[in-house]
Amino acid sequence: MITEVIENSKSDDYNDEKMIAAFSTIQISQFAYCSGSCSCGILYFRKEDEKMANVFDTAKYILEQSGSMSTMKLQKLCYYSQVWSLVWDDSPLFEENFQAWANGPVCPELFFKTQGKYSASASDETGGEGDLSDNQKDTIDKVLEHYGSHNAQWLSQLTHMEDPWIKAREGAPSGAGCDNVITKESMAVYYGGL
Repeated sequence: MITEVIENSKSDDYNDEKMIAAFSTIQISQFAYCSGSCSCGILYFRKEDEKMANVFDTAKYILEQSGSMSTMKLQKLCYYSQVWSLVWDDSPLFEENFQAWANGPVCPELFFKTQGKYSASASDETGGEGDLSDNQKDTIDKVLEHYGSHNAQWLSQLTHMEDPWIKAREGAPSGAGCDNVITKESMAVYYGGL
């Protein structure tokens, strides 16, 4: 597992010095508090010998397993891969965030890499599956089994019925641009409760 989670780590019992001292005994190289505005106190950390994949590694693996697809469908499959990694593995698959765009969750880094293209193939992606663990590949494979047969529009409509996208778009007019982040915490809480 790439990251671990400690809940309520922002309580008075913890501070950065105590965290660093505790983590030095188990060789933790990085830690970060939840970046959301929810004040949940969740802390993610990564061990020194573990490297986190990025969204491009995930996209390339999806394309290698499923073949060419629309960039919109690739976005949604990366989103659901992140979602279920947070739920099943208790850790993010990659650090990049998704924003609540009009057509559903979009990772801006992946969007700008594929901008102007209708479809993407594995040869278009710079990522490599070498940064994905077997457990992460298994999570993505399960996502592909469940969601992979659906088209981009179906996946987009599904996200429009789910709380993380809905709540991140609060206040944004229907169809309007929106760069509000769909927090990893909101994803973990909502999909973990299904």
